[in-house]
Amino acid sequence: MNASEWTERIKRWLADHAGEIERMYAELHELAEIGWQEYRTTAYICERLGEIGLEVRTFAGHTGAIGVWSGPAGGRSVALRADMDALWQPVDGQWRANHSCGHDAHMTMVYSAVRCLKEIGYTVPAGEMMAVFQPAEEPAEGAKALLRSGQLDTVDCMLGIHLRPQKELANGQASAGIYHGGVANVHGRIRGRQAHAARPEDGINALETLAAIVTAVRAIRADQEAGGSCKVTMAKVPNESVNVIPDEAEFSVDIRATTSEELVRLMERVRQIVAEIGAADGAEVTTDGAIKAAPAIPNAEMERIVGEAIVETLGEKGLAAPVFTPGAEDFHFYTMERKSLQATMIGLGCGLAPGLHHPEMSFDHGAMRKGAAIMAMSAIKILEERRQR
Repeated sequence: MNASEWTERIKRWLADHAGEIERMYAELHELAEIGWQEYRTTAYICERLGEIGLEVRTFAGHTGAIGVWSGPAGGRSVALRADMDALWQPVDGQWRANHSCGHDAHMTMVYSAVRCLKEIGYTVPAGEMMAVFQPAEEPAEGAKALLRSGQLDTVDCMLGIHLRPQKELANGQASAGIYHGGVANVHGRIRGRQAHAARPEDGINALETLAAIVTAVRAIRADQEAGGSCKVTMAKVPNESVNVIPDEAEFSVDIRATTSEELVRLMERVRQIVAEIGAADGAEVTTDGAIKAAPAIPNAEMERIVGEAIVETLGEKGLAAPVFTPGAEDFHFYTMERKSLQATMIGLGCGLAPGLHHPEMSFDHGAMRKGAAIMAMSAIKILEERRQR
Protein backbone atom coordinates (compact mmCIF):
# COMPACT_ATOMS: atom_id res chain seq x y z
CA MET A 1 0.00 0.00 0.00
CA ASN A 2 1.42 3.41 -0.94
CA ALA A 3 1.67 6.51 1.28
CA SER A 4 -1.48 8.20 -0.03
CA GLU A 5 -3.56 5.07 0.62
CA TRP A 6 -2.27 4.81 4.19
CA THR A 7 -2.93 8.51 4.71
CA GLU A 8 -6.54 8.18 3.58
CA ARG A 9 -7.11 5.16 5.82
CA ILE A 10 -5.61 7.00 8.79
CA LYS A 11 -7.70 10.13 8.22
CA ARG A 12 -10.88 8.10 7.78
CA TRP A 13 -10.30 6.12 10.96
CA LEU A 14 -9.57 9.24 13.00
CA ALA A 15 -12.69 10.98 11.66
CA ASP A 16 -14.82 7.92 12.45
CA HIS A 17 -13.45 7.81 16.01
CA ALA A 18 -13.53 11.54 16.73
CA GLY A 19 -15.96 11.08 19.61
CA GLU A 20 -13.80 8.44 21.30
CA ILE A 21 -10.71 10.61 20.91
CA GLU A 22 -12.48 13.56 22.51
CA ARG A 23 -13.75 11.35 25.34
CA MET A 24 -10.27 10.00 26.07
CA TYR A 25 -8.90 13.53 26.18
CA ALA A 26 -11.65 14.62 28.60
CA GLU A 27 -11.01 11.64 30.88
CA LEU A 28 -7.26 12.28 30.97
CA HIS A 29 -7.89 15.98 31.60
CA GLU A 30 -9.93 15.12 34.68
CA LEU A 31 -7.26 12.71 35.94
CA ALA A 32 -4.61 15.47 36.08
CA GLU A 33 -1.75 14.58 38.47
CA ILE A 34 1.62 16.21 39.08
CA GLY A 35 4.99 14.63 38.29
CA TRP A 36 5.79 11.29 39.95
CA GLN A 37 2.21 11.09 41.24
CA GLU A 38 0.51 10.03 37.98
CA TYR A 39 -0.88 6.85 39.56
CA ARG A 40 -4.43 7.04 38.25
CA THR A 41 -3.20 8.24 34.87
CA THR A 42 -0.80 5.29 34.64
CA ALA A 43 -3.56 2.82 35.54
CA TYR A 44 -5.86 4.38 32.94
CA ILE A 45 -3.21 4.21 30.20
CA CYS A 46 -2.30 0.62 31.05
CA GLU A 47 -5.93 -0.43 30.77
CA ARG A 48 -6.34 1.30 27.41
CA LEU A 49 -3.11 -0.19 26.03
CA GLY A 50 -4.25 -3.66 27.03
CA GLU A 51 -7.59 -3.15 25.28
CA ILE A 52 -5.84 -2.82 21.90
CA GLY A 53 -3.64 -5.85 22.42
CA LEU A 54 -0.32 -4.22 23.26
CA GLU A 55 2.13 -5.72 25.71
CA VAL A 56 2.03 -3.41 28.73
CA ARG A 57 5.23 -2.62 30.58
CA THR A 58 5.50 -0.50 33.73
CA PHE A 59 8.33 0.62 36.02
CA ALA A 60 9.19 -0.84 39.40
CA GLY A 61 10.09 2.41 41.10
CA HIS A 62 7.82 5.03 39.56
CA THR A 63 4.85 5.89 37.39
CA GLY A 64 4.68 5.66 33.60
CA ALA A 65 3.92 2.95 31.07
CA ILE A 66 5.00 1.56 27.71
CA GLY A 67 2.80 -0.24 25.20
CA VAL A 68 4.78 -2.57 22.94
CA TRP A 69 3.67 -3.73 19.50
CA SER A 70 6.12 -6.35 18.26
CA GLY A 71 6.81 -7.21 14.66
CA PRO A 72 7.37 -10.74 13.30
CA ALA A 73 11.15 -10.47 13.52
CA GLY A 74 13.64 -9.01 15.92
CA GLY A 75 15.19 -5.61 15.53
CA ARG A 76 15.31 -2.12 16.91
CA SER A 77 12.30 -0.09 18.04
CA VAL A 78 10.48 3.09 17.09
CA ALA A 79 8.96 4.98 20.03
CA LEU A 80 6.11 7.48 20.07
CA ARG A 81 6.50 9.42 23.32
CA ALA A 82 3.96 11.43 25.32
CA ASP A 83 4.41 13.21 28.65
CA MET A 84 1.88 12.53 31.41
CA ASP A 85 2.15 15.02 34.27
CA ALA A 86 0.14 18.15 35.00
CA LEU A 87 1.09 21.45 36.61
CA TRP A 88 0.19 22.48 40.16
CA GLN A 89 -1.38 25.92 39.86
CA PRO A 90 -4.31 28.06 41.05
CA VAL A 91 -7.41 27.54 38.90
CA ASP A 92 -10.46 29.67 39.71
CA GLY A 93 -8.91 30.52 43.07
CA GLN A 94 -8.14 26.92 44.05
CA TRP A 95 -4.73 25.22 43.87
CA ARG A 96 -4.88 21.91 42.01
CA ALA A 97 -3.24 19.76 39.34
CA ASN A 98 -4.14 21.14 35.93
CA HIS A 99 -3.27 20.08 32.39
CA SER A 100 -2.39 23.53 31.05
CA CYS A 101 0.64 22.30 29.08
CA GLY A 102 -1.28 19.91 26.84
CA HIS A 103 0.07 16.61 28.17
CA ASP A 104 -3.47 15.19 28.21
CA ALA A 105 -3.66 15.93 24.47
CA HIS A 106 -0.20 14.43 23.87
CA MET A 107 -1.21 11.16 25.53
CA THR A 108 -4.43 11.09 23.53
CA MET A 109 -2.58 11.60 20.24
CA VAL A 110 0.07 8.94 20.86
CA TYR A 111 -2.50 6.35 21.92
CA SER A 112 -4.81 7.22 19.02
CA ALA A 113 -1.96 7.00 16.50
CA VAL A 114 -1.00 3.48 17.60
CA ARG A 115 -4.59 2.27 17.94
CA CYS A 116 -5.37 3.68 14.48
CA LEU A 117 -2.48 1.80 12.89
CA LYS A 118 -3.51 -1.47 14.51
CA GLU A 119 -7.13 -1.15 13.47
CA ILE A 120 -6.53 -0.14 9.83
CA GLY A 121 -4.47 -3.26 9.20
CA TYR A 122 -0.90 -2.00 9.48
CA THR A 123 1.68 -4.53 10.67
CA VAL A 124 5.05 -3.69 12.18
CA PRO A 125 7.56 -5.18 9.70
CA ALA A 126 10.35 -5.83 12.20
CA GLY A 127 11.42 -4.81 15.67
CA GLU A 128 8.87 -3.00 17.81
CA MET A 129 6.71 0.08 17.90
CA MET A 130 6.45 1.52 21.40
CA ALA A 131 3.91 3.93 22.84
CA VAL A 132 5.91 5.57 25.65
CA PHE A 133 4.01 7.44 28.38
CA GLN A 134 6.62 9.34 30.37
CA PRO A 135 6.06 10.79 33.84
CA ALA A 136 7.57 13.92 35.38
CA GLU A 137 8.32 16.07 32.36
CA GLU A 138 7.62 19.33 34.21
CA PRO A 139 10.40 18.80 36.79
CA ALA A 140 12.60 17.58 33.89
CA GLU A 141 13.28 14.24 35.56
CA GLY A 142 11.18 11.68 33.69
CA ALA A 143 13.25 11.19 30.53
CA LYS A 144 16.40 10.40 32.51
CA ALA A 145 14.49 7.94 34.69
CA LEU A 146 13.19 6.06 31.66
CA LEU A 147 16.66 5.90 30.18
CA ARG A 148 18.03 4.52 33.46
CA SER A 149 15.34 1.83 33.49
CA GLY A 150 16.83 0.15 30.42
CA GLN A 151 13.41 -0.31 28.85
CA LEU A 152 14.30 2.01 25.97
CA ASP A 153 17.63 0.38 25.15
CA THR A 154 16.35 -1.05 21.85
CA VAL A 155 14.84 2.26 20.67
CA ASP A 156 16.75 3.92 17.85
CA CYS A 157 14.07 6.38 16.62
CA MET A 158 11.75 8.49 18.77
CA LEU A 159 8.95 10.93 17.97
CA GLY A 160 7.43 13.43 20.36
CA ILE A 161 4.67 15.98 19.85
CA HIS A 162 3.68 19.22 21.58
CA LEU A 163 0.83 21.68 21.18
CA ARG A 164 2.10 25.12 20.20
CA PRO A 165 0.65 28.56 20.95
CA GLN A 166 -1.08 30.48 18.19
CA LYS A 167 1.77 33.01 18.02
CA GLU A 168 4.20 30.21 17.10
CA LEU A 169 2.12 28.06 14.75
CA ALA A 170 -1.21 28.70 13.06
CA ASN A 171 -4.03 26.24 13.52
CA GLY A 172 -3.82 23.71 10.70
CA GLN A 173 -0.02 23.84 10.51
CA ALA A 174 2.66 21.61 11.98
CA SER A 175 6.45 21.70 12.15
CA ALA A 176 8.82 18.76 11.88
CA GLY A 177 10.88 20.02 14.80
CA ILE A 178 10.71 22.15 17.93
CA TYR A 179 14.03 23.72 18.91
CA HIS A 180 13.59 24.14 22.65
CA GLY A 181 16.18 26.01 24.63
CA GLY A 182 18.08 24.52 27.53
CA VAL A 183 17.72 25.51 31.17
CA ALA A 184 20.29 25.72 33.93
CA ASN A 185 19.92 26.95 37.49
CA VAL A 186 22.57 28.41 39.77
CA HIS A 187 21.68 28.55 43.47
CA GLY A 188 23.68 30.70 45.88
CA ARG A 189 23.99 31.41 49.59
CA ILE A 190 25.50 34.62 51.00
CA ARG A 191 27.07 34.85 54.46
CA GLY A 192 27.82 38.33 55.80
CA ARG A 193 28.08 39.70 59.34
CA GLN A 194 25.33 41.10 61.53
CA ALA A 195 25.60 44.56 63.07
CA HIS A 196 23.37 47.29 64.43
CA ALA A 197 21.76 49.23 61.59
CA ALA A 198 23.18 52.41 63.15
CA ARG A 199 26.67 51.03 62.57
CA PRO A 200 26.61 49.44 59.07
CA GLU A 201 30.39 49.68 58.83
CA ASP A 202 30.64 47.03 61.56
CA GLY A 203 28.76 44.50 59.49
CA ILE A 204 28.67 42.93 56.04
CA ASN A 205 25.21 43.45 54.56
CA ALA A 206 24.11 40.28 52.78
CA LEU A 207 21.16 42.14 51.27
CA GLU A 208 23.43 44.70 49.60
CA THR A 209 25.56 41.87 48.19
CA LEU A 210 22.39 40.24 46.90
CA ALA A 211 21.28 43.50 45.27
CA ALA A 212 24.64 43.81 43.50
CA ILE A 213 24.33 40.22 42.27
CA VAL A 214 20.84 40.87 40.87
CA THR A 215 22.13 43.89 38.93
CA ALA A 216 25.26 42.14 37.67
CA VAL A 217 23.42 39.00 36.53
CA ARG A 218 20.95 41.15 34.64
CA ALA A 219 23.86 42.73 32.76
CA ILE A 220 25.33 39.42 31.56
CA ARG A 221 25.22 39.35 27.80
CA ALA A 222 23.24 36.52 26.25
CA ASP A 223 21.89 35.99 22.75
CA GLN A 224 18.31 37.04 23.50
CA GLU A 225 17.23 36.69 19.87
CA ALA A 226 18.14 33.02 20.12
CA GLY A 227 16.35 32.65 23.44
CA GLY A 228 19.32 33.25 25.74
CA SER A 229 18.87 34.99 29.08
CA CYS A 230 20.09 35.21 32.69
CA LYS A 231 17.99 36.54 35.54
CA VAL A 232 17.60 36.17 39.32
CA THR A 233 14.21 34.55 39.89
CA MET A 234 14.31 33.80 43.63
CA ALA A 235 15.70 35.78 46.56
CA LYS A 236 15.36 35.27 50.32
CA VAL A 237 16.62 37.40 53.19
CA PRO A 238 15.54 35.88 56.53
CA ASN A 239 15.69 39.11 58.52
CA GLU A 240 12.72 40.12 60.67
CA SER A 241 14.37 43.14 62.32
CA VAL A 242 14.55 46.41 60.46
CA ASN A 243 17.34 47.70 62.70
CA VAL A 244 19.72 44.76 62.12
CA ILE A 245 22.15 44.42 59.22
CA PRO A 246 21.21 41.03 57.67
CA ASP A 247 23.96 38.44 57.46
CA GLU A 248 22.23 35.77 55.34
CA ALA A 249 20.65 35.68 51.92
CA GLU A 250 19.83 33.10 49.24
CA PHE A 251 19.20 33.46 45.54
CA SER A 252 18.58 31.43 42.39
CA VAL A 253 19.44 32.32 38.81
CA ASP A 254 17.48 30.99 35.83
CA ILE A 255 19.65 30.61 32.69
CA ARG A 256 18.36 29.87 29.17
CA ALA A 257 20.31 29.07 26.00
CA THR A 258 19.81 27.22 22.73
CA THR A 259 23.03 25.18 22.86
CA SER A 260 24.73 23.21 25.60
CA GLU A 261 27.93 25.19 25.02
CA GLU A 262 26.19 28.53 25.56
CA LEU A 263 24.40 27.17 28.62
CA VAL A 264 27.70 26.12 30.21
CA ARG A 265 29.32 29.45 29.29
CA LEU A 266 26.54 31.43 30.94
CA MET A 267 26.63 29.24 34.06
CA GLU A 268 30.37 29.81 34.41
CA ARG A 269 29.95 33.55 33.89
CA VAL A 270 27.24 33.77 36.57
CA ARG A 271 29.36 31.91 39.09
CA GLN A 272 32.41 34.04 38.30
CA ILE A 273 30.54 37.33 38.74
CA VAL A 274 28.87 36.14 41.95
CA ALA A 275 32.25 35.18 43.42
CA GLU A 276 33.78 38.53 42.45
CA ILE A 277 30.95 40.50 44.07
CA GLY A 278 31.17 38.45 47.26
CA ALA A 279 34.92 39.01 47.47
CA ALA A 280 34.52 42.77 46.90
CA ASP A 281 31.98 43.01 49.73
CA GLY A 282 33.86 40.73 52.09
CA ALA A 283 30.96 38.26 52.06
CA GLU A 284 31.22 34.49 51.68
CA VAL A 285 29.23 33.36 48.64
CA THR A 286 28.82 29.69 47.78
CA THR A 287 27.06 28.41 44.67
CA ASP A 288 25.96 25.18 43.05
CA GLY A 289 24.31 24.65 39.71
CA ALA A 290 23.10 22.12 37.18
CA ILE A 291 21.57 21.82 33.74
CA LYS A 292 17.87 21.18 34.31
CA ALA A 293 16.78 20.63 30.70
CA ALA A 294 18.86 19.96 27.60
CA PRO A 295 18.61 22.09 24.46
CA ALA A 296 17.21 20.49 21.32
CA ILE A 297 19.61 18.73 18.96
CA PRO A 298 18.11 19.12 15.46
CA ASN A 299 17.99 15.96 13.34
CA ALA A 300 17.70 16.69 9.62
CA GLU A 301 16.85 13.11 8.61
CA MET A 302 14.00 12.77 11.11
CA GLU A 303 12.71 16.21 10.17
CA ARG A 304 12.70 15.18 6.50
CA ILE A 305 10.60 12.10 7.23
CA VAL A 306 8.17 13.93 9.50
CA GLY A 307 7.99 16.84 7.05
CA GLU A 308 6.86 14.43 4.32
CA ALA A 309 4.22 13.00 6.68
CA ILE A 310 2.96 16.51 7.46
CA VAL A 311 2.62 17.37 3.77
CA GLU A 312 0.80 14.09 3.09
CA THR A 313 -1.54 14.75 6.01
CA LEU A 314 -2.08 18.53 5.95
CA GLY A 315 -0.91 19.53 2.46
CA GLU A 316 2.00 21.73 1.40
CA LYS A 317 0.67 24.78 3.26
CA GLY A 318 0.42 22.75 6.44
CA LEU A 319 4.20 22.34 6.76
CA ALA A 320 5.80 25.13 8.80
CA ALA A 321 9.47 25.74 9.58
CA PRO A 322 10.83 24.32 12.85
CA VAL A 323 9.76 26.32 15.88
CA PHE A 324 12.37 28.09 18.01
CA THR A 325 11.27 28.57 21.62
CA PRO A 326 13.08 29.53 24.84
CA GLY A 327 10.83 27.12 26.73
CA ALA A 328 12.34 23.81 27.84
CA GLU A 329 11.35 20.18 27.34
CA ASP A 330 13.00 17.14 28.90
CA PHE A 331 12.39 15.16 25.67
CA HIS A 332 15.81 16.39 24.55
CA PHE A 333 17.57 14.50 27.36
CA TYR A 334 16.95 11.36 25.29
CA THR A 335 19.30 12.54 22.56
CA MET A 336 21.68 14.25 24.95
CA GLU A 337 22.18 11.01 26.91
CA ARG A 338 21.93 8.64 23.92
CA LYS A 339 23.94 10.14 21.07
CA SER A 340 22.88 7.42 18.62
CA LEU A 341 19.16 8.02 19.12
CA GLN A 342 17.40 9.64 16.15
CA ALA A 343 14.61 11.89 17.39
CA THR A 344 12.49 14.94 16.72
CA MET A 345 9.53 16.62 18.35
CA ILE A 346 6.55 17.64 16.21
CA GLY A 347 5.07 21.08 16.78
CA LEU A 348 1.28 21.14 16.35
CA GLY A 349 -0.61 24.34 15.57
CA CYS A 350 -3.98 24.19 17.27
CA GLY A 351 -5.18 27.74 17.97
CA LEU A 352 -3.82 27.53 21.51
CA ALA A 353 -4.48 30.61 23.67
CA PRO A 354 -3.75 32.53 25.81
CA GLY A 355 -0.60 30.44 26.25
CA LEU A 356 0.96 27.28 27.62
CA HIS A 357 0.87 27.01 31.44
CA HIS A 358 -1.98 29.54 31.62
CA PRO A 359 -4.70 28.08 33.87
CA GLU A 360 -7.33 28.84 31.22
CA MET A 361 -5.35 27.48 28.27
CA SER A 362 -7.60 26.22 25.49
CA PHE A 363 -7.11 24.89 21.97
CA ASP A 364 -8.97 23.39 19.01
CA HIS A 365 -9.55 19.79 20.05
CA GLY A 366 -9.97 18.78 16.42
CA ALA A 367 -6.22 19.37 16.00
CA MET A 368 -5.56 16.21 18.02
CA ARG A 369 -6.76 14.12 15.06
CA LYS A 370 -4.27 15.91 12.83
CA GLY A 371 -1.46 15.34 15.32
CA ALA A 372 -2.32 11.64 15.64
CA ALA A 373 -2.38 11.33 11.84
CA ILE A 374 1.07 12.93 11.53
CA MET A 375 2.51 10.62 14.19
CA ALA A 376 0.94 7.53 12.62
CA MET A 377 2.14 8.40 9.12
CA SER A 378 5.62 9.33 10.41
CA ALA A 379 5.90 5.96 12.17
CA ILE A 380 4.95 4.11 8.97
CA LYS A 381 7.54 6.05 6.96
CA ILE A 382 10.31 5.45 9.51
CA LEU A 383 9.62 1.70 9.67
CA GLU A 384 9.29 1.33 5.91
CA GLU A 385 12.53 3.20 5.23
CA ARG A 386 14.37 0.99 7.67
CA ARG A 387 12.85 -2.15 6.13
CA GLN A 388 14.09 -1.14 2.68
CA ARG A 389 17.68 -0.51 3.80
